[in-house]
Parts: sequence; structure tokens; C-alpha cells
Amino acid sequence: MSAPGLKEEVELALKELRGEHLGRQVNLKNYLLDYLDEETAKQMEEIRLGKEKC
Repeated sequence: MSAPGLKEEVELALKELRGEHLGRQVNLKNYLLDYLDEETAKQMEEIRLGKEKC
């Protein structure tokens, strides 16, 4: 493989990796409330809003 060909392959691979990485960032968010049962999530939301004391 020629040097220009190798350079083109490396640049293409980097572009693909960046695209995959940026596309996944949205899915990497991890929220506590996503894992709580409904009642606990409701209680946490009330605490957050100041409607209930800890």
C-alpha cells in the first residue's frame, strides 16, 4: 500500500470512529430516576421540588 493510500485509509477510519462515538453520546446519559420504582421516583421529585423534607 502506498503512503497516500495508507493516509487515506487512516483518515477514513478516524472519521468513522468519530461518527460512531458522537452518535452514541446521547445514549450514554445515566439518570437515577430511570432505575427507581414509581413511588420512590415520585418521592424524590417531591424532595427536589421542595414539597417534602428529607
